[in-house]
Formats: sequence, C-alpha cells, structure tokens
Amino acid sequence: MISKYIKQFMYDNNLSVDEEFFIKNMDGNRVVISFVDRYKIADIDGGILIAGAGAKDNPPAMLLEAALIDLLRENYIVEKKPFCPSFGERYYYVAPTGAVMNSRFNGVAEDFLLYKYIGVYKNEEAATKHISQCLKLWEEVKKK
Repeated sequence: MISKYIKQFMYDNNLSVDEEFFIKNMDGNRVVISFVDRYKIADIDGGILIAGAGAKDNPPAMLLEAALIDLLRENYIVEKKPFCPSFGERYYYVAPTGAVMNSRFNGVAEDFLLYKYIGVYKNEEAATKHISQCLKLWEEVKKK
C-alpha cells in the first residue's frame, strides 16, 4: 500500500507504480546514483524509490531514500521517460486537425516520424492533455 505522501507525489508528477523516470537537479542535470540514472517507485513498505531496469547493481538504499526525500521536498525534479511503443503495441497521437488518433506500432516510417517529431502516448487521456503542444509541433513541421 502506497503512503498518502508518495501517492500525492506520484499524482503531482503524473507517475504510476513501476513507471520509470529520470531525476534532475535544479540546474537541469540528471542525478546519477551509483551509475544509475533511471528510477521508479515500487509498492514496497509504503512506496520506495528503486533503480530502473537495466541497473546491474542497485544503489545503496540510504542514497535512494535521500533522493526520495529530496524529490518530496522539491529539491529535485522528475523527468518522465518518454513513451516508446514496442512492435504491435497501440499508441495514441494528435493529428494535424487536433483529433486524437490511435494506431499500432508496426515499425514503419510514419510510426517513427510521429514518435520523433510530434509525440506518441500510451493512452488517449495522455494524448488529449498534449493537444495544444502537438498542434504547435505540427505547425513547425508544416513550415519545413
């Protein structure tokens, strides 16, 4: 069971349990703890910060706890890891008209171009939140 403070932190940063993210300091530099730069909140003991996937060795728990406290105190900033669909996975995007569309990632040029220049999202709600941002990106694409 996630504690109310961790739940609020996750809500404020639009995170879910086990979703990877980066930590940045106030200067905008990524925080690296024992060669790890990706983290996630696990549903253990009320919610703890753990190393993300690919970490060979977990950083010491004391350093992760200190980083979590700095995150809760807003001394660090969360940077969400961008969603990248895997082959066959459904993704959502904003069309040039502003409509939220969905497609399956098949690895074709259109999939990669949308991912790189406009943005793709895991669900319709996330795409809807970014309509105005995506429309600005579409305008930039049209200019080129």
